[in-house]
Amino acid sequence: PADKTGVGRVFLSWMGDPALKWIYENNKDDISMTQEEFLAMLHQARRDGYALDDQVFSAGLRCVAAPVFLTGSKPMFAISISAPLSRMDDASYAQARQLVIDYAARISQEIQSVEYRP
Repeated sequence: PADKTGVGRVFLSWMGDPALKWIYENNKDDISMTQEEFLAMLHQARRDGYALDDQVFSAGLRCVAAPVFLTGSKPMFAISISAPLSRMDDASYAQARQLVIDYAARISQEIQSVEYRP
């Protein structure tokens, strides 16, 4: 489910609140948070430019994901790094987060420059 993965959360974070509320209402039995927490998490992911999955999709697995943009204001793709908790402690998680953000931005710039070459 998109609400349980870093990449899914990236895409959800760019949806409007009416769509997110519909998703929540139709999946609330599987979403382990209140609607307010769900919306706040996705708003935060959009503001921060990345989304986390800290053992939500699978116990013992961490993931960080960031959007890749073509043109316009919505992401077309997302990239992520996932690893078992035993190989991704808090320091590695923070480092992975920064790398994913940086490389997603670089990929976005590269794709956009190719897209607009005369």
